[in-house]
This record gives sequence, C-alpha cells and structure tokens, in this order.
Amino acid sequence: MYSTCLFCHSALGTNQIVEEFPIGRRLAFDAERGRLWVVCKRCHNWNLSPIEHRWEAVEACERIYRNTRIRISTENIGLATLSEGLDLVRVGKPLLPEFAAWRYGARIRSRRWRAAGLTAAGLAATGVAMVGGTVLLAAGVAAVGLGIVPAAFSSLAWLDEKYTHDRVLTRVRDEDGHLRSLKLRHFARLEIAMAENQAGWKFRVAHETGMLEL
Repeated sequence: MYSTCLFCHSALGTNQIVEEFPIGRRLAFDAERGRLWVVCKRCHNWNLSPIEHRWEAVEACERIYRNTRIRISTENIGLATLSEGLDLVRVGKPLLPEFAAWRYGARIRSRRWRAAGLTAAGLAATGVAMVGGTVLLAAGVAAVGLGIVPAAFSSLAWLDEKYTHDRVLTRVRDEDGHLRSLKLRHFARLEIAMAENQAGWKFRVAHETGMLEL
C-alpha cells in the first residue's frame, strides 16, 4: 500500500484505529461497492486503495463508523471524527437513523446531550437526533452550542461537493485517441457550437487537458 498521495506526493499519515488499513488520517469508504480511499489532507484528492487491501478494511471502517457516537451526514456522505483524530467518510445511502435526522429535521433537547459530551446551552438546531446514545446531525443545521459543528460541517459539505462533482459520468476519446474521464464538474462549462465540417452541432467541454470537442 502506498504511503504518499498519488497526486501531490505528500505523506498520507498513519492511523492506529483501522488495524486492517493503518494508512491515512482521513479514510473514505463505500461499503456497497467495496471501495476505499485515503483522502489527502493537503490537496484533498481521493487516493483509491489497491483492491487486495480493501474488503476487510471496508468492513472495519463500517463497523467503527456505526459505533461512533457523534456522526453528521448529508444525503450521500456521512462523516465521523474519532477522538484519536481519524476521520471516516462513509459514501452511499445513509443509515436509517441518519436518514431520519437528515430528512425530517427532528429537534431534540435532553440531558443526554451532556452525557454525550455536548453542551445544550444555546442550541438552535434543525436536523438533530439522538438514537441509542448516538448523536446524529444533518448537514446544514445551525447548532450554536456545538463547538465541534462548524468545522465538521464545513469539512462534510466540502467532501460531499467533492465526491458529487468529481464523480465520473462517462469516458470519451479525444482527437488523439486518448481516453478522457468526464466528471460532473466538467459539464459546468459545457458549450454548444455548430460543427464546422459537417451539419449539426458539437459540444465543447472544459477539461484539465484542455477543451474537448464531442
């Protein structure tokens, strides 16, 4: 397993939480598809792990994530930060309690906020729930009394946007025959123009390698 980022070559760090995968300080996983990434904290790119290192590590990440007492989530991404400093990013459909918190925005105040290590004073929140001692927060809540929330939500929102906009939609070949991956963010600057040498239309897409014509 590599220990440096494939994109910026920075050290990915280590963790002592996931014994099956001790590389990285932020791990992203998709249990349904069996994928595991190490997210570089410097350039924020997702490094896909070799397939032979994935399955046991993905199962371990899922187990640890479910046992974490404080989690926040969007419709596609969940984030759990462990006390040891490891971030677990869960990709895919939210767990049922998380979906309930995200979808219905239950507002709950109880003594168990203190038991969970949180301060309830000044709490103004929507999308908050506590299920079986686990604090579930839906991204987008305004939680004044939760000191952990601003940075966590900012990170989660960025991860959700990064995952969504960097998702590969299709792959096409350019004029030189090279296979290029087109992501959702590439289509933000999609242009439609008349074809020069033939009737009809053509599309131009801004890509890292330059303007692609389709």
